[in-house]
Amino acid sequence: MDWDLGRALCIITGASKGFGRTLAFQLSCLLKPRSVLMLVARTSEQLNQLKEDIITLYGGQNELDVRCVQADLEQKDGVEKTVRAVKETSVSEIDHLLLINNA
Repeated sequence: MDWDLGRALCIITGASKGFGRTLAFQLSCLLKPRSVLMLVARTSEQLNQLKEDIITLYGGQNELDVRCVQADLEQKDGVEKTVRAVKETSVSEIDHLLLINNA
């Protein structure tokens, strides 16, 4: 399948393991330069490792902006923290918003 996501803000919850982690890698190679990949999960250690792995594989070649948000989305403050992180992202030049709720 050939997807043209343009410049996108892609948010993946539950990103540190399993399906979410796999999706993060797959979408990393599809996103256009200066897209934002926001990874959300409860454990910061696994998120940071995922970010490093993605930047090593794809980040340099397409100027992918990978951001990590440690948040437990079962808790109100975790949801609020994630919303704040999204609001802090400049979306003026974003073509698409993609939310994958895997948490």
